[in-house]
Amino acid sequence: TCWDSVRNTGARNFLRDGMQVGDLAFYYHSNAEPSAIVGICEVVRAGYPDHTAFDPTHPYHDPDSNPEAPTGYMVDVRAVDALVRPVTLPALKAE
Repeated sequence: TCWDSVRNTGARNFLRDGMQVGDLAFYYHSNAEPSAIVGICEVVRAGYPDHTAFDPTHPYHDPDSNPEAPTGYMVDVRAVDALVRPVTLPALKAE
């Protein structure tokens, strides 16, 4: 699947420039209560422009983005493994 709709500039830059095919990443539920890492995924396509930024019907549409100079980037990932126990944000901060 694609990892789209990232609008934080630091994270966007990492999707665009830092993540490469074969890299592993945590699958993190940021909108859960509490937020938690729930699995491992692998990058199967390196960064490319996020088409959701150009779609005015999409919740994460960015009217300042255009295909010639995109403001959003995304990567494609595949699931590798689910964690037996989610690692919550409070647990991460405690460590």
